[in-house]
Amino acid sequence: MLKYRIIDMVNYPFIVLKLMFQHLKFKRNVDIKKYFYGRNNKQYILFYMPKKITKNKIIFFINGTGWTSTFIFIFKYIGSFLAIFGYVSIVASHRYVPKYTFPTQIEDIINAIKETLKVAKKNNIEKQFIFMGYSSGAQIVCLLAYSNYLEQYGLSKELISGVVSISGPINFFECKNKKLVNVIKNYVVTLANKESADPYTHLLSPHLKQILCIHDAKDPLVEVANSQTFVEKVNELDPGKGKLIILNHLYHQKILKIFLFPDYNQDLIKWLGDLDNK
Repeated sequence: MLKYRIIDMVNYPFIVLKLMFQHLKFKRNVDIKKYFYGRNNKQYILFYMPKKITKNKIIFFINGTGWTSTFIFIFKYIGSFLAIFGYVSIVASHRYVPKYTFPTQIEDIINAIKETLKVAKKNNIEKQFIFMGYSSGAQIVCLLAYSNYLEQYGLSKELISGVVSISGPINFFECKNKKLVNVIKNYVVTLANKESADPYTHLLSPHLKQILCIHDAKDPLVEVANSQTFVEKVNELDPGKGKLIILNHLYHQKILKIFLFPDYNQDLIKWLGDLDNK
């Protein structure tokens, strides 16, 4: 376990620099605007408008920093990357632990979605969303897609076409790493909140949203069993709605390579394209 953690830490600076360089390279072909949906400086979305919109869905991405910090600059490239393929895309920020705990992040992202809908309408773009999240961001998108939180805040789940979870802690029972267990505890605070925040506990009925889970086989931080059990349960309730891609030697942070190299992202792009055509 320690070996994998060291490998992850050594390679992470390279991944960050590569992501930032690619963002600078690709952003010339994309119109990027920042919109605030609240008074806090973390409550904003980055709205990526490709010069030519060729896709039928909006991809709404939430970054992953363990709910605890805002290194959103690392994830700017993901919006540019998706826009290059013709998707209107969003990278959303929210308020962070420890000052703000669950369900603040859920409320923030719902307000971010509302702001996205306003901006999209002003630009005559009315499309369904594909929710996408990495690590802690995956917990948020899965919770919104499979729980009733959207309806509680006046939105319909009909606006969701599908979900992509990348290395997500989406079944808290399978989260065994001590560091992750403590991070989740600081995020949810109470046992009642832990159950409410666990996306897996909301998988109760058929007619579920399609989901693609991407995970590394030996992720030392968020165990691969999170994605395996989630997809198994989705397919048990609604056969064919869940797909699992297990990668090797990308661990947790290096899995961001799927946004950098064709060898890693072909399956993701194909899945998005198939869903976009439905």
